[in-house]
Amino acid sequence: MATRSQIGIYKSRIDKLENPQSLIFKMHDGYIENTLPVLLKFVEEMDLIDKDSSFKLVQDYEAIDSWLKYYLINDYLNEIKKYIEEDPTMKHYYILKEIYSTEDFYQDIEFYYAFYPDRIESYDVGYTELGQVFHIVNTCYLNYELLELEV
Repeated sequence: MATRSQIGIYKSRIDKLENPQSLIFKMHDGYIENTLPVLLKFVEEMDLIDKDSSFKLVQDYEAIDSWLKYYLINDYLNEIKKYIEEDPTMKHYYILKEIYSTEDFYQDIEFYYAFYPDRIESYDVGYTELGQVFHIVNTCYLNYELLELEV
């Protein structure tokens, strides 16, 4: 459950991977099969895509950062409620300092998500003698038609 990941929020479709406008650290369930659906649900529920497939809050990445942290924390709380119901003695095990903003790429993350205005890119993060290596795993393009079909 402690698979570390980070989410970078980018202001422009052409921003370089190493230059996000903001970074969010997520300590738990960073696997793509767990995190990417939550990010897509966030885009859908927050109504971030206009009918013309443009990203509504592209200029307001700080609002996206704040709302996304709130959304991730609520998702985490709903998840741990299930575990606590199964085993009430675990109530003190779970902590909330698992999702927060940071200014730097952490050196121990396993996955990275680049949240661009038009897409979310998922990366597997590896390490070599030269440092972090980002391997793109998939790209999910954000457009109104696809989100509507998934509802």
